[in-house]
Amino acid sequence: MKPVLDPMCGPRMFYFDKGNVNVLFGDIRWETHWTRQYKKLEIHPDKLMDARKLEFPDNSFYLVVLDPPHLINCGKTSDMGRSYGVLEKEWHAGMKKIFDEAWRVLKPNGTLIFKWADKDVTLAELLYVLKRQPLLGDKKPSANKAGTNRFWLVFLKRRKTMPSNKKPRKAHKPIKIRLPGSHYSPAMVTELKSIVNRTALIIEITLPRGEATDDHMHCIQDFLNWGGIVVYLRRLKGQEEAKQEFFERFQEALHALNDILNRKNAKKATNHYVGTAHELDVLRDVGAEICSILREGLETAPRRTVREFMAVKKLIDDEHERREKLGLPHGVHEMDEDLILKYLEKVA
Repeated sequence: MKPVLDPMCGPRMFYFDKGNVNVLFGDIRWETHWTRQYKKLEIHPDKLMDARKLEFPDNSFYLVVLDPPHLINCGKTSDMGRSYGVLEKEWHAGMKKIFDEAWRVLKPNGTLIFKWADKDVTLAELLYVLKRQPLLGDKKPSANKAGTNRFWLVFLKRRKTMPSNKKPRKAHKPIKIRLPGSHYSPAMVTELKSIVNRTALIIEITLPRGEATDDHMHCIQDFLNWGGIVVYLRRLKGQEEAKQEFFERFQEALHALNDILNRKNAKKATNHYVGTAHELDVLRDVGAEICSILREGLETAPRRTVREFMAVKKLIDDEHERREKLGLPHGVHEMDEDLILKYLEKVA
């Protein structure tokens, strides 16, 4: 087995030695083209392979190189499209599979090098989808006039260390614990994890692009209020200074969301929600903090976290119903602590 894998090598443009014997060159294509400058473009990998499903055992390579397609708005038969490939508009799941497969076949303490250009997809969007942070990287502005930046990212796969013990381990027998109160199924916890991930993507990508729908905005509101309950009543319990600091940022995020809603309602000619740069930054920062807290809560205290979600939904639904009866417009609701505790008792 060669020590280096490049599963999307294309025409091997950044290699000093395009036939380096240490590299296993792979690609899903086997093609030859002539560019408009009459240059021969050859994509002849050592082995045909799909980077989304690599046929190698775990921990096989010391170094993996990834140079995936990064252009969405590009013709498949153009020189750029033939050189780099074309990224699908719904690229998120495919890119995550490519990265996860590369990570799987990378040896512990191995290095993954990732090349990217932000013409159509920003680096922040990419890293959010990959769910990993690079160890280091390099940013270089492109020579073209589009303002595109090229990035080289370096990821390190740390070895998981465990104390060595030569004694045979006993079979693990989990202890069953019965908790009083309502029971929440694993399926419900899984669904709420999906809601957290989906809402985080809406805040990070969909809303800034102006593609958020009414349902998306309702998801963001539920998400913020749910996270606010977890942080305000549980995570920062007894930490008055930290609670006040979070409360101020949380209120700013709610106001930013409300301003976006009001702006769209005032301009009835458009169906799009548009936020200012400051509003989007506030929502991103608070949303990222809440996302991390909710994921932790669903892992470590799923029963309580589900109960808090149900309290939020019940409270907001009741408030919507009250406003409809009074003929008032829907908006973001700021909830006080006593009201939250009252609804938590209702769903207990």
